[in-house]
Amino acid sequence: MLGNVAFETGLPFTLAVIPLYILMCIQLTIPGVSQSLYSVAQWILAEPLAINIIVLRSIILDVSLRTMSAGVIAFLIVDILCLDPLIEVPSLSLYLVSG
Repeated sequence: MLGNVAFETGLPFTLAVIPLYILMCIQLTIPGVSQSLYSVAQWILAEPLAINIIVLRSIILDVSLRTMSAGVIAFLIVDILCLDPLIEVPSLSLYLVSG
């Protein structure tokens, strides 16, 4: 009986977050780790956008780089606005597919 109570108390996945959070905090105290994590996140977010602009610039020569950047960023904003409701409300995407 006591074994079942202890097992059922530790069973929820919400308690699994606590050791992961502690491990994350410990890793961030190591010098340089937080800076490298920030650099990787910045590279992941900025690199695809920069590649899109560079490819567009090599294909279309008569449009300025500023205009291309504005167009790509506008597309990115619209893409985020369209995908955000589907990510926030997963049942909405299931409803749209079943329709």
